[in-house]
Amino acid sequence: MSSAMAIPAISTAIVDATLAASSCRDRGYAGHYVDGDIDVYLLVDPPEDPADARKALGEALCVIVMGRQWTPPRRVRIEKADYSGEQLTEWYGRMRDRVWSVRGISSTGHDVRGNRIRVSVDTSAGGEAIRRHLVDLAIPVDAVIVDVRPPARVDDPPARPMAANGLVLTVQAPEVLHRGDPTRFAVVLTNEGPNQLEVMRNAHHPVDIVVFAADGSEIWKLLKGFITLAGKIERLGPGDEVRYDVSWPLEDNDGNPAPPGRYLVRASMNMSLEGTGRYEPINLVTELQEFEIRQ
Repeated sequence: MSSAMAIPAISTAIVDATLAASSCRDRGYAGHYVDGDIDVYLLVDPPEDPADARKALGEALCVIVMGRQWTPPRRVRIEKADYSGEQLTEWYGRMRDRVWSVRGISSTGHDVRGNRIRVSVDTSAGGEAIRRHLVDLAIPVDAVIVDVRPPARVDDPPARPMAANGLVLTVQAPEVLHRGDPTRFAVVLTNEGPNQLEVMRNAHHPVDIVVFAADGSEIWKLLKGFITLAGKIERLGPGDEVRYDVSWPLEDNDGNPAPPGRYLVRASMNMSLEGTGRYEPINLVTELQEFEIRQ
């Protein structure tokens, strides 16, 4: 998109869209956003002459405001858009049946400033699957920005298994896993402090697990795609613990079987601790545990 023109403020100016029901023009209105004290309007067909900017904006908005008066802000900038809002909305609806079924999609929406549909996905293979669906659906690939989540790293975030109040998070993994056997990791939250603690955690997704290959590359992540947000309170007295069992299908994030070899696993838990009448956020991260997959 190209930058365009500032429309000087006129203290008493009011654009009345009804003036011009006869001069309405479909300029491909694509939305607007605020850039500081400037209102930026996106048009597929902007005027060539900056002097016509106010007229062009009135033409484009006269249908949208449906007879209401529109008072322009102090400054307006018009930018050229590649796609109209109507096009993006239609394509977004068309994507639902095919694209949204791709494994690992975590968010979708309209990027008004970028004049694109935006989709976030967990893996590059998922990104390629999205692009193939766009071609099949006759949606311009350029109209959709696909953001691929950066893979997790073994050293980020650093291990922090214990909080100052005595909460400790650990992960337990079998030393050897065999394909076909049940594969579970146990994540244990223990209160090793002297006081009773009240913890608010996610009701449906209390912990996250990441499995790494021996070289530190991410193989599998438990929490991916859309995450349901709902809270649940755990009350732990001194010495109490709560255990969360996590099953792993011995696959990578794209569903391919994990080959025999050495692996590392790490667990983390985001929670809030009650204190002085409010909940304080805390994130615990376990030490890495090593295990082996055999045939």
